[in-house]
Amino acid sequence: MAPPSTTPLKAILFDLGGVILHIDYDLTAAAFEKHFGIVGFASRLFSQGSQTQFVDAFERGQISAQQFVSELRSCAAFDSDERARLSSASASATEAIEACWNAMLLDMPNERVAYLRTLKERGLRLYLLSNINATHEAEVDRIIERDVKGGVKAFRDCFDYIYYSHHIGRRKPDPDTFEWVLSDIANRDGLAKDEVVFFDDSIQHITGAKSVGLRSYLVPKEHNLVDVVDPVLNSEHQ
Repeated sequence: MAPPSTTPLKAILFDLGGVILHIDYDLTAAAFEKHFGIVGFASRLFSQGSQTQFVDAFERGQISAQQFVSELRSCAAFDSDERARLSSASASATEAIEACWNAMLLDMPNERVAYLRTLKERGLRLYLLSNINATHEAEVDRIIERDVKGGVKAFRDCFDYIYYSHHIGRRKPDPDTFEWVLSDIANRDGLAKDEVVFFDDSIQHITGAKSVGLRSYLVPKEHNLVDVVDPVLNSEHQ
């Protein structure tokens, strides 16, 4: 844990998945193995800690959803007839792949969103920085509409600005991503780096943030957001 600072905190930069949104990476790996025969999905293609180049490109907005699906089709481990079916442009094949890809996205507890509103009422500025792609953004919006009172608009209104990796062309844990976001926050709202604190559930992202001097805290897998954030705000002389 970072040592307390004498600079009062004025803003929080949150991660999305694993902090506000419930996710389970293993469900996507299991779905691709079951439905497409992709064994070792987590170690070969995508996990919380690492990912292959085409997933990285998708999260940076450098390839389209169609190109991403094509890359995943090429990884399917079935016989030639089945591979040909999956390589077709059929909507059913695309939908099946996207369903597997979205399997990790679970739910958004309404109480977490309510807590974000209380932070806003306390005068804090809130920002969101997420490694996310176009397919997942659409699914997250569907989940928010289902789970959160007021839907997507109410959720987005909790934040002063939302930084999605596939929109900004940058992703965590690259240090230049944090530098760019902090510069944008400074330009938008006049906040210095020392006035911002970052919460994320991936250790590599915490390491990247700390490398540029951003106060950062790792969120445990099973957590109550209030119990994670409030002690930090209190200890940081908010």
